[in-house]
Amino acid sequence: MIKNDLMQAKIAFQLKETELALEKTEKALKQSQEALELCEKEMHDLSSQLLAAQESERKRIAFELHDVMGKSLTAIKFSVENAMLTMTRWGNKKSKDQLENVVSMIQQTISETREITTNLWPPVLDDLGILATISWYSREFEKIYPWVFVSQNLHIEENQIPDSIKIVIFRILQESMTNSIKHSGCKNIQIALEKISLQKTLFEAASLNQLSLINQTSLINQTSLIKLIIF
Repeated sequence: MIKNDLMQAKIAFQLKETELALEKTEKALKQSQEALELCEKEMHDLSSQLLAAQESERKRIAFELHDVMGKSLTAIKFSVENAMLTMTRWGNKKSKDQLENVVSMIQQTISETREITTNLWPPVLDDLGILATISWYSREFEKIYPWVFVSQNLHIEENQIPDSIKIVIFRILQESMTNSIKHSGCKNIQIALEKISLQKTLFEAASLNQLSLINQTSLINQTSLIKLIIF
């Protein structure tokens, strides 16, 4: 009898020790999970800050290129053209022909500067918003790749899109459309932008994680679907 009691007491003690060990393990796992979630949040915040800083710098450089270099090149072009008019009056055709080549190079540089400026930061985004920017970029894309037809299904209002993610949408669109041409040689690109209603709003910071991107490219029918879902 005493032996059985001792055995039961030993088993009960071992069970208690096991329970305590399990509780300790669960507590450690919970702490590890909380630390991991905190680390992920910090990484997410850091990524958002980095993205915002990159876009801010792109915008600054784009404005400087437009305001400083663009205006300077335009002024140089006008000065050279005035000089050409003077040479025409003097009958100096050889020098005029040389300056025509210079004007052509200046004009090309102006065009390239505008293209760089637009790629860095599209002015239409600030002036008219992301929906107008998508339409503008689609038209420009069709000019560059005339064999490509771009269709749009924008089932969302401008005021439903937070300002913080508008540039993110544009960057994703740029990358996706370029990849569609590079990797599939598609002839049709469909752009869909829509909002999915959830119980809570997730628009808190500019982050790629806030957009669900479906970029489906088919080599059979040469059609690419770019679907940006805002939730």
